[in-house]
Amino acid sequence: INILPNYPYVTVIICGETQIEDQPYKKKIITKIKTANLEDRIIFLGKKTFEELPNFFQGMTIVAALSRNEGYGLTPFEGMASGAAVLTSSEGVWDEIIRDGIDGYVVNTNDVKHTTEKLDLLIKNSSKTKIMGENAAEYIKQNFSIETEAKKLIGHIRHVQNTETF
Repeated sequence: INILPNYPYVTVIICGETQIEDQPYKKKIITKIKTANLEDRIIFLGKKTFEELPNFFQGMTIVAALSRNEGYGLTPFEGMASGAAVLTSSEGVWDEIIRDGIDGYVVNTNDVKHTTEKLDLLIKNSSKTKIMGENAAEYIKQNFSIETEAKKLIGHIRHVQNTETF
């Protein structure tokens, strides 16, 4: 909301289901969006089917996943695989996977000031952001393909089978 007026060509898409307990927060955010006259540029899509998601990701330049509590979500992976730079909170594994300044940025959870600065940087430097997205796609392809993940999982299972005592 604070930086969007500086970039009239930018649209923010928020995709995903809002849990019942988060409805009051969403209403508060929508009120702020309307007060800033940004309701045509910050769009809530709601929950989408698994089949619809790849098309959304492929149209993004930046994918943000700013969870306050995350185990192992897939949104940053999907964004990176689709060629988008990512902006994530430090929840979960993202600070171990995302190469800060190469694939995007990881910010401390709930650090609105730092998040705003990094988002502004990503929007302002579109050529660098495009390169980050390309880096991210190649990094995912080389390190997190389905084949690579399956081999790691099989290796782990074999290791457990060989070391387990019953």
